[in-house]
Amino acid sequence: RYDLKRHLITANEVQYIQVADALVTPDSMRVRIRRNANMDPLTNATITANYVTKYHTIVNATVNIAARRQYSGTGEIDYVDENKKAFRIRLQNVNVDTAYQTYARGRILEDEQFQLSPAFDFFGEVLLEASSKELAFTGSTRIQHGCSGLERNWMPFTARIDPQEIFIPVGDSLADASGSAIAAGVFLTADDPFTTYGTFLSRKREKKDDPVIAGTGLLHYDKGSRAYVISNKDKIRQRDLPGDLVSVNVDDCTISGDGRIRTGMDLGRVELQDIGTLTYDAAAGRTAAKVVMLADFHFHDKAL
Repeated sequence: RYDLKRHLITANEVQYIQVADALVTPDSMRVRIRRNANMDPLTNATITANYVTKYHTIVNATVNIAARRQYSGTGEIDYVDENKKAFRIRLQNVNVDTAYQTYARGRILEDEQFQLSPAFDFFGEVLLEASSKELAFTGSTRIQHGCSGLERNWMPFTARIDPQEIFIPVGDSLADASGSAIAAGVFLTADDPFTTYGTFLSRKREKKDDPVIAGTGLLHYDKGSRAYVISNKDKIRQRDLPGDLVSVNVDDCTISGDGRIRTGMDLGRVELQDIGTLTYDAAAGRTAAKVVMLADFHFHDKAL
């Protein structure tokens, strides 16, 4: 309907509006267009992005449509974990990039008690891209355990997260929010008396302490063994493959390692390579290992 006096077009029974790569559904199914083709903002609308894959549904959206391929707004989206529990994420900026693809950014505060799964707390930034099924998270995560000898520190990361199978990248050099060095594995103190101790995404006693075995790669929670595991994805799924692996059991708080064992010894032209398994009992403060040692050194041919 066109109102000549008010220069207003009112369209009713509008099922959706296709703009850029999205479908915008007005809550009232009514759209008003004013002078110079300016459309009234839509409130409580629903955005489906993109209209081909329909990966994401943004609800309670306020949408300003500026052109056929340009819109902006705010809204909310549900993150649904492996147990079908939904967490509502507020998206402060919904927009279109230079390729006319929808993206949205949100922020999760620490006091919101958001969880990627029952095994992982999270706070930080969230990025939605219409062409990708998974949301991208940039922030800090913290694991869940009741081990008194292991701190639960926040670990920074950036990754796309599949709620059904979460893998979180763990780098070689990590620091918590206060800047203290954190790590996962068994470490040897750099100063006398030399002792070993275990960490799992918790603070090192001293930044200069050397790893006996350390975990890098991807962090995953194995529900079957009730343990957090760090290694490459293939070894996490099949433990007999080569590579280093570090884990912590949430029941007995034992830290286990499998792979290269570093003794910290420098014997000059004698090269040692230790491979085996290692366990650290957090309650007893004791480390035990089963190791195969390979020694490579010069040996005079006539002595053979």
